[in-house]
Amino acid sequence: MPWITLVDRPAGDLAFVTLRSAAVEVCAAAAAGQTIRATGGTAARTNMWLDASLRSPCPRRTLCRVSNPPIGVAVREAPLVGQDARLSTREATWESDDRGRPMNGASPWVVAVHGGAGDGIARLPEERLRAARDGLVGALAAAGDVLRGRGGAVEAVVGAVKVLEDAPEFNAGRGSVLTCDGRVETDAAVADGRRRRAGAVAACRGVRNPVEAARAVMQRTEHVLLVGDSVGELAARWGLELQDDEWFVTARAREQLRRLHEEVPPSTGETVGAVARDPDGHLAAATSTGGRAGQLRGRVGDSPVVGAGIWADDDTCAVSATGDGEQFLLAAFAHSVDALVRMSDASLGAACDRALGTVSARGGRGGCVAVDAAGNLAMPFTTTAMYRGWADSTGRMEIGVTGEPELASGDR
Repeated sequence: MPWITLVDRPAGDLAFVTLRSAAVEVCAAAAAGQTIRATGGTAARTNMWLDASLRSPCPRRTLCRVSNPPIGVAVREAPLVGQDARLSTREATWESDDRGRPMNGASPWVVAVHGGAGDGIARLPEERLRAARDGLVGALAAAGDVLRGRGGAVEAVVGAVKVLEDAPEFNAGRGSVLTCDGRVETDAAVADGRRRRAGAVAACRGVRNPVEAARAVMQRTEHVLLVGDSVGELAARWGLELQDDEWFVTARAREQLRRLHEEVPPSTGETVGAVARDPDGHLAAATSTGGRAGQLRGRVGDSPVVGAGIWADDDTCAVSATGDGEQFLLAAFAHSVDALVRMSDASLGAACDRALGTVSARGGRGGCVAVDAAGNLAMPFTTTAMYRGWADSTGRMEIGVTGEPELASGDR
């Protein structure tokens, strides 16, 4: 395995590492000259983050550096064993507290989205994949517009998910799959890491953007989860846009249900979601889904359940999951990621991988997008593909379906 020596860096630096020869998971952080070892993984997953739990001798005055990708210094080639990797990139600085949150308001923002994970995604026609990529770009652009205007993380993730709910390529909102009797029932949730609050709706009908209803539950009621017809009634009272049932039903969803009745497994992923860290260091997550094709009426999966399909806490991380809902529920997936970040030395990437391992042990598959308090991202998945992408305050945007994410927009 290669080794990396950080050179000419102050204590408390954060660094993003890209190795071409092997994937890495760096579980140590560095002052200048400290050597860390790259271990584990496969060549297909090469982007990992240094553990963000860095501390300087004066922990509340840590001087961190920001570059492109979102936080850190890019090492573009794998060094040979014993050689140093010299770090050079555009940089800006901000002062952070001991949790990596900004003290002077100059922190960068970062957002990540997913459009579902599944084994059949990579086999879809190119026009379907192109439309899905366009949807991811649109979602990231919507969130970026909010964050560039110094809007909050909650507004950003809701904006991103609304774009995906309106895109029929995804299993959420208008593109939702059908229940066994040919209806659309949607679930959604929003989690606010700053206030440690959440709102969710389930088995919802007629609300164009269920994620807006979930936010309204969080902001306008004392409850966390509302289910069934009451969601539509309250959405109308709150002035949210409603649509007839037929507006949600697409020809593709009808065909998918027909094939399911013929015992042909569905070929697309489940659920859309977003996580963000805003310019003030606050975290948020949002998730929305049409559930499982052919599900019983009233079935609810992990997406609207806080601690299973969604989580956000400024002290730890924000998580949005996608995959086999029952297994993510039983594994308490999103809360497990939080607990591993909070109570162990695990990096965000390691925490997500371990939590996905628990899901896999139950026979489930899927993935997630996640961001921690310092802005580190993780986007792991155990299926062959997952629609995903990220963007940050430098203007960089990348999207991916199978292997490494691709540059979507260049530096803007």
